[in-house]
Amino acid sequence: MSDTDYLQAAEPIGSLRIDSNNVNRGTPRGTKAIASSLKEYGYGRSILLDRQGRVIAGNKTLENARELGAEKVLIVKTHGEHLVAVQRTDLDLDQSTAKALAIADNRTAELNLDWDGDNLRRIAAEADLSHLFTDNELEKLCGPEAMGADLDENGAGALERAEELQRKWGTASGQIWQIPSHSQSGGAHRLACFDSTDLAAMQQLMAGQRAHMTFTDPPWNVNIGGGDHADHKRKGITIANDDMSPEQFQEFLDQAIAVIRQVAEGDLYCVMASGQWPTLDQTLRSNGFHWSATLVWVKQTMVLTRRKYHARFEPIWFGWHQDGKSSFSAGRDQDDVWEFPRPLSSPDHPTSKPVELVAKAIFNSSQPGDIIFEPFS
Repeated sequence: MSDTDYLQAAEPIGSLRIDSNNVNRGTPRGTKAIASSLKEYGYGRSILLDRQGRVIAGNKTLENARELGAEKVLIVKTHGEHLVAVQRTDLDLDQSTAKALAIADNRTAELNLDWDGDNLRRIAAEADLSHLFTDNELEKLCGPEAMGADLDENGAGALERAEELQRKWGTASGQIWQIPSHSQSGGAHRLACFDSTDLAAMQQLMAGQRAHMTFTDPPWNVNIGGGDHADHKRKGITIANDDMSPEQFQEFLDQAIAVIRQVAEGDLYCVMASGQWPTLDQTLRSNGFHWSATLVWVKQTMVLTRRKYHARFEPIWFGWHQDGKSSFSAGRDQDDVWEFPRPLSSPDHPTSKPVELVAKAIFNSSQPGDIIFEPFS
């Protein structure tokens, strides 16, 4: 661009568009401080626009300028190769007014900063912010959703309403709920409020029948919702049996897998965190399960973690018991990489799986009318 290309006539301020996904919510005190500064000292620092006139930086300044009745904005077009300076010809840095403006420029930004964790999380999943935030800083700002736990559109998990929902439905331990099937006439899904490691309880659920396959996503023992974020308990983003010692977790998996062996046959799909993969693999093999493949669920965006490399996949252990046989019935065109978008909102569970992912496993390893077992639904 030539020097003359940078010049631009004044444009109506109404032609600029606020960023609807601004990561800064702003604060009441900060808003008042910006308004007072603009009225007292006039305009100083510029704002930044994209090629379509949407605000990249300076949303709060633009909002306050409109409130104060500003009608025009001077626009300088650039590709970012030059620093753009705004020169106030009416000010001298030796003057108290200019010094106060310098303080106001920094202080208003400080007072008006309130990070929007949901928007920050979404951007962090798309852009590398490692030079701006540490993993711990992002987790604190974004809340549990930064570690892969999503919230509903109101920012609250369904678990936050657990007591209310329990009163409404009267749920209690030991109950079995039947949900009419939409695909099988006269069929019903059975949902139990049981301990998944209790064989007698699981046999009661199965009512003398055996499942034809298993798809399960047990606790990963990674303390989802743990840490020091203030919203964890308020939003209910926690999972029981998710912060055990290695020995306790080994015993927990051993008990759960032993139950699966007794009540189900056919193929087994088990989702597990990479860090706990050796424990899962060892426990399944020691219980007589034959490993056939490690399936990889690849997501559309990464999930922020505490690790050096953020996670964009989840492994799924696939196999069957060595004393039985596989229930796999799909063709020879299947591969071990499954690409499905992860849910952008998970109001019912911190780490819910897309329906399409589970459906693919069920279609590949069962027939219409078969019984599918999920001890950790």
